[in-house]
Amino acid sequence: MCYGRLSGKRVLVVEDEPLIAIDLEYSLIAAGATVTVASSREDALRQASSRRFDGAILDLIISGNECTPVIDVCQALAVPFVIYTGSRPSECSDRGAPIIQKPAATEVVAQAFEDLIGTRPLGAASLNPLDTMARAADDR
Repeated sequence: MCYGRLSGKRVLVVEDEPLIAIDLEYSLIAAGATVTVASSREDALRQASSRRFDGAILDLIISGNECTPVIDVCQALAVPFVIYTGSRPSECSDRGAPIIQKPAATEVVAQAFEDLIGTRPLGAASLNPLDTMARAADDR
């Protein structure tokens, strides 16, 4: 990931697994974003409804609760989002958002997010982990 590419972007990360949340948060901050992490559906709804975000990375199931209400708020507010889930992708394929199946490298998720909000150059989009790892090595 190219550092500074998300400079000035406000990102909501909805994730209940602490290590995944920390990893995503670190990667996004390193890219220049301001990150808010919500680890419960209630907190995610509160954050999504009360603050303006440039985008979001959402786990579909948080502590056993579906996060479809958070998706609904993001869609209502025109906040683009990536779904990063261990659930079956077919459960959320009708949401019109990129879906990344867990487990996936944090770089894959962060770059999909960058692609989504239009901060990557044209032609750079790829969710293939091998392409992503090669780009990450080139960025160093």
